[in-house]
Amino acid sequence: GLFVVTIPLNCSGIQQTDMRSSNLFLFFLLSFVLLHHFIDAHEGHDHHHEHHDHHHDHDHEAEDEDDNQHEEHLEEEEPVKKRASVKYNAPNLSGDFALVETFDDTWSSRWMPSKNSKYTGKWEVKEGDEPVGIPGDKGLTVGNAAKHHGIAAPFTKILDNTGKDLVVQYEVRLQNLLDCGGAYMKLLTASNEKVEDFHDKTPYTIMFGPDKCGVTNKVHFIFRHKNPKTGVVEEKHLKNPPSIKSDKLSHLYTLVVKKDNSFEIFIDQDSVRKGSLLKDFDPPVNPPETIDDPTDHKPDDWVDEKEIRDVDATKPDDWDEDAPREIEDADAEKPEDWLDDEPEYVSDPDAKMPEDWDEEEDGSWEAPKIANPKCEAASGCGEWKRPTIRNPKYKGKWSAPMIPNPAYKGEWKPKQIPNPDYFNDPHPANFAPMDSVAFELWTMNDGIAFDNILIGHDAKAAQKFAKETWKVKKAAQDSVEKAKEGKSKKTVEDHRKADEKLQLENARTLQEKAVAYGKIAQRYVKQNPVLVIGTSFAGIIVLVILTFLRSPAKPPKSKESSSRAKRTAAARADESAEEPESEPEETAAGTGAAEGEDKAQDTAVPDDSVPDNDNQLTTDGDTEGEGQKGGQVPEGARKRRGKNRKDTLA
Repeated sequence: GLFVVTIPLNCSGIQQTDMRSSNLFLFFLLSFVLLHHFIDAHEGHDHHHEHHDHHHDHDHEAEDEDDNQHEEHLEEEEPVKKRASVKYNAPNLSGDFALVETFDDTWSSRWMPSKNSKYTGKWEVKEGDEPVGIPGDKGLTVGNAAKHHGIAAPFTKILDNTGKDLVVQYEVRLQNLLDCGGAYMKLLTASNEKVEDFHDKTPYTIMFGPDKCGVTNKVHFIFRHKNPKTGVVEEKHLKNPPSIKSDKLSHLYTLVVKKDNSFEIFIDQDSVRKGSLLKDFDPPVNPPETIDDPTDHKPDDWVDEKEIRDVDATKPDDWDEDAPREIEDADAEKPEDWLDDEPEYVSDPDAKMPEDWDEEEDGSWEAPKIANPKCEAASGCGEWKRPTIRNPKYKGKWSAPMIPNPAYKGEWKPKQIPNPDYFNDPHPANFAPMDSVAFELWTMNDGIAFDNILIGHDAKAAQKFAKETWKVKKAAQDSVEKAKEGKSKKTVEDHRKADEKLQLENARTLQEKAVAYGKIAQRYVKQNPVLVIGTSFAGIIVLVILTFLRSPAKPPKSKESSSRAKRTAAARADESAEEPESEPEETAAGTGAAEGEDKAQDTAVPDDSVPDNDNQLTTDGDTEGEGQKGGQVPEGARKRRGKNRKDTLA
């Protein structure tokens, strides 16, 4: 209605300033109308899609079925739809691998649970929880929580990494998350031990994978290295390891060690850590060339105190060690509303003695104390004391200042001698040979699933294997999770719309309705900034167009109108000359004004064509000259002519 009322106001013959104000009002009004239109259109579009999806999935469902049943039906049907879209096919991979494991129906012929009595946890090979990802795809799963689990499988051949790259890759899925426990694998050092006899002390060459408990949250990369001189084997731990993925979906962990001693760790095919075996492990692979001489001792007369007290210093005379740290503020004044006679705490008037209170045994009962309510309205109660401030004269206990020690010899260090155990291994990537893979875990969570293990030398083959297995699975899982997230967002959006609708229905006054619409507009601006900016830009264009359309153009002066004005002025001068000079001035002025009005009506000169002051004066001068050709112009006519000129200009 306001929009319709504004149009005739804008199009009427109003002044330019008022017209632009009207256009400005029209712009803001039009912006609001367009914004409201887009809000309704957008929400209507969403409702249309929701309605379409509802009928697409439930062609024969009753229209009055409630929302809860509809959501439950979606949750039942959607996984079936996803399961039908992807089918599991065992990947066909050929190459030089020590192990490729997809946990098919023959898995039990390769994997042997440890016979050690420590490992009481059960293992299962089964499909994972929803979202499965690839129906029919199974993984090795931890069956019990708070148990030790141990299982191993031999390689198809001894894995010797000398002069080659090494690739270790496998999937981990924490179906019940990971509060405290490991999900790492061990590549066991080649030996004559049977795989089913392995235990936590069985030597391994590499340990790789997730581990989380308390503040520990890291992807292990540990390799064992043998000192060629002493024969001692040390664990080398990666410094600054990456964190694990802690959700319930499948994640791919990949370790690549190259023959040039560089390494790189990938999670979900994204690089998360890389470095060198020679620089990024603790303790380092190669020991230092020199060590401290164990037989060297610091001399008894060695002075390693850099500073000493100045024994010649004396305490200044004005140093008062007894001065207090704080003193009363002498400038403080007691507030006028301070209540000296009121205690800070009073007995609770509402408290009552318990019924089982025995004064003979429990003593005299007293009501508990509460803060005095009278003190809350005042600055304070009770005896007023001056507040304390820091004492400017306080210096504390005096002590002699420190001065450089003239006997200081520096920090003592033992002599360095050649390290008898020093060696230099330039190729730590040539790991000790490995013959099997094992999971030796203790965890507080069951449901940890392992799948698609690849151990070999070809990184490109590992990528191809991941593309055919993990990538397909992850895409399907992400699709299901996004669908769930979309339903969750839809539920939140439905609640929001219902709340906004309720607020609009409950708004009684114009102000309440304006506030409700303002909140909707504010929310819409945050959600759709591009659309709102576009709407505002469109409103500005409309404003500019309307302003230019209403801008009046001055018509050009024609020769005919100019000549007509001159003839009219000359005729008026002749008539004035014929009238007697004795005519009263007021009558002449009135007659001149009347004639001016008549002439103005006869000429019908539009307001826009009224000439400016300079042109008007020129025209009058010409007219006067023409009148003087016939004789002297009377004084009364000259006055009336000036009056007519003022009326014309007005």
